[in-house]
Amino acid sequence: MYKNVLFIFMFLGALFFLTGCSLSLLPWWGDDEEIEQTVDPNEEYADLVTDVFNDSNVLLQRFNKMLDQLYGQQISKQAVAQELEEIVPLSNQLLLKLDDVLYNVDDRLYDLHRELIVLINFQHQTFLRCLEMSKDDEEEIDKDQLRQDYVKIKSDQTLLVQNIKQALQQILFPAEE
Repeated sequence: MYKNVLFIFMFLGALFFLTGCSLSLLPWWGDDEEIEQTVDPNEEYADLVTDVFNDSNVLLQRFNKMLDQLYGQQISKQAVAQELEEIVPLSNQLLLKLDDVLYNVDDRLYDLHRELIVLINFQHQTFLRCLEMSKDDEEEIDKDQLRQDYVKIKSDQTLLVQNIKQALQQILFPAEE
């Protein structure tokens, strides 16, 4: 019996030592209150926008590579259609991400969010138009127009990234007076 009690104390002592000398880390010991971490909604929005731009760039890189292959006649219309059938659902997911936060956007960011929605919708529509052209046996893929749309998307994206970045910096890190 003495050995069992000694073993229990040694076990608890080792457990106490291994948990950083704090019994409050043990699930049955200590404060039951959970520590809530508050995250600024604007920081969450900044993360979302970063993800949207990153995902958009991945899709645009695939699209641009495909356009280059079209110009070089290294890809068939069927292969273009297959590539776009993969891109379109991913593009649609970007739109859904933006819609999911529509009612949570800070009023100071609302106009920029609207511009982002317009940009991602234009990008999505460009993918859809290209998909439609690639499936139409009678129509050629209008590479020049698609290239112009790509350049417009990238140009608008660059300006919008800068504007959102500046707005978020002003909101998250206001200048001290």
